[in-house]
Parts: sequence; structure tokens; C-alpha cells
Amino acid sequence: MQPGLFFGSILTFALGIGAQTVFGVSGELILLGLIISLGVAVVWRRNQLMASAPYLLLGSVLLCSFCVGLLRTEIASWQFGVSPLQTQVGESISFTGTVVAEPKKSANSTQLYISDSTDTLFVSADRHSLVEYGDVVTVSGTLAEPQSFTTELGRTFDYPGYLKAKGVEYTVSFAQLEPMEAGQGNWVLANLLSLKHAFMSRLEQVIPEPQVGLGEGLLLGVKQALGEDIENNFRRTGIIHIVVLSGYNVMLVVTFFMLIFSRFLSPRKRVVAGIVAIVCFALLVGLSATRVVLQNIYIGKVKLNCRHIVC
Repeated sequence: MQPGLFFGSILTFALGIGAQTVFGVSGELILLGLIISLGVAVVWRRNQLMASAPYLLLGSVLLCSFCVGLLRTEIASWQFGVSPLQTQVGESISFTGTVVAEPKKSANSTQLYISDSTDTLFVSADRHSLVEYGDVVTVSGTLAEPQSFTTELGRTFDYPGYLKAKGVEYTVSFAQLEPMEAGQGNWVLANLLSLKHAFMSRLEQVIPEPQVGLGEGLLLGVKQALGEDIENNFRRTGIIHIVVLSGYNVMLVVTFFMLIFSRFLSPRKRVVAGIVAIVCFALLVGLSATRVVLQNIYIGKVKLNCRHIVC
């Protein structure tokens, strides 16, 4: 029953997020669902010897997880539509904030997420901008709202929704950056990123191109390491997913750590060390939406390695 509760709660939580995104369930209904789930839990608590008790527990947990997913999405929406920047859309602005994620370099630009106490902007600047995670910078440019666009396959991409999932409501393209201060990010993440860059540097010393770019893409999801031509070839052949961070990449890392830890740790300690390692890896690669699959994948691996252990 415990694995069923865990995977069921994860699934219903995700369904709650989807339902709130599509249908916009009212706060009153969400509160009612939470109250009902609590009531069912009380009934289960008082009648644990009944034959129906496991089903009462399952129903309570699933309903609660579904409502928490609804609530989480509702709370996330509160940050939008209240920004002091909304009256300056289309105008030139000067915005000072901290680089809150590792800058991503493409063939023509550097892409940054810059945040202050109220807003996070998605900023596109010159490719050769010398900006790192944790730097405080002043952004100068024209403030814009992201717009949906049509892809090469003729599909409409909801670009505003994509950025809102990252907490971003506005963008600045062709921005000018003025560094103000360095080292203002989270020290744990800063050290993990330093480790990542050192690892990539050593790989590049011992493995030639383009193989090293493929390795960096597989292990760390660094698509730009492939180069524009090879990346386009991967897209055309439909295998770009192997260098985009997903469950496949996480599975490689999980397998490696479980193999290493199995040499000198007991199964229970191996699980704890594996969780710590995979959390560090998620921080290292940016904690994007695709990393939520690591929970299911890691738990699946744990079940294979310690199925006889009470965890």
C-alpha cells in the first residue's frame, strides 16, 4: 500500500496542477476538497480495523494530493499581474537584480534570469557578456511581454506560459548589462556550478570534439556544447531528447552513484547518500521542470536495490 500511496499522491498532485491550469478551480472548492479529505482521514483513523480502512486512507491521500496540486498552482498565479513593471511595458527600463540561474550561451546571445525582491526577468544579452551566477547587474533595455509563436512544425508554442512556469512575466531583449557586484548567490549552488565547470573543463582536455559535446549533453544537458550544426542534426533526426535533461539523463547519474555507493555503504545508507547526490545533481543542472521525474525514477531504483528493507 505504501508504494501505491506515494506514486498515487505524485500522480494526483500533477493532475491537480493540470486541472487548475486548464479549468481554474475556485478557492472555495479547493478548501472543500481539503476538508473532505481531512474528514475521510479522521474516519480511517477511528476505524483502522475495518476491511475498507485501506481504501479510506487511499482516498483521503489522493484527494488531499489533488487539492494540494490545485492550491499550489493557485498560489503560484498570485505573483502575476501585480508587478510594478506592468505600466512600463514597451518602454526602456533600468532594472537591478541578481543572476539567479546559470547563464546559458547560444550562438548569438547569453540568456539570463535576473531577479530582485519583486520580479524575475528573462534577459537576452550579448553572447560575450561576462556574467556569472550570483552577480548583481543593472539591465538596460526595452521591457516586453512574451508572445506565443508558431514553431517549424506549425504548432503554437505558449511562450508566456512556459516562462510563467519559471516565475517570469516580462522579458528584455538585446539588453545592456552593467555588473555591480559578484558572489551574491547561494553558496551551495555556486560551488556546485564551479564543480560542474571544472568537470567540463577536464572532459574537454581528454576527449575531442564532437564527442565531448555529446558527453556533456548526455550527463549535464548542456546542449550548446554540441555546437549549432550538430544540435540541428539531432533535432532533424528526432533524438534531441537524449541531450535534453530528462529521466534518461537522471537515470545515468542515479545508476553511477548507486554503483559507487554499493562498494562501501549499507543499503539504508546508500539510499540516503543517493538522495543527497541526486538533489545536488538537480541543483547543478538548474532544477528545471523536467527534473521532477527524478523522484519516480529514483524511488524505482531504490525499490530494486532495497526491496527487503523497511525504509
